[in-house]
Amino acid sequence: GIATVKLTSTAENAALGVIFVAIDTATAQPRSLTYDVDGDQIAIKVVSINEMTGMVDISMFTFDKNNYRGYEIVDFR
Repeated sequence: GIATVKLTSTAENAALGVIFVAIDTATAQPRSLTYDVDGDQIAIKVVSINEMTGMVDISMFTFDKNNYRGYEIVDFR
């Protein structure tokens, strides 16, 4: 089955958005994420998760907005 976890911020100055994470109960892996702000939703479907082997370059987890000039960057933190 699928279990859904609702994530909300407890910070006073946080955006009023909510994140829903759907998790496959058999594998404990995420299946989808939905970000909801005032009824506007952004949905992300997880198609597959591949196991990584070996060392991971830390730059994989670093976002450089300078590489995306001309785009609107939305920080969901």
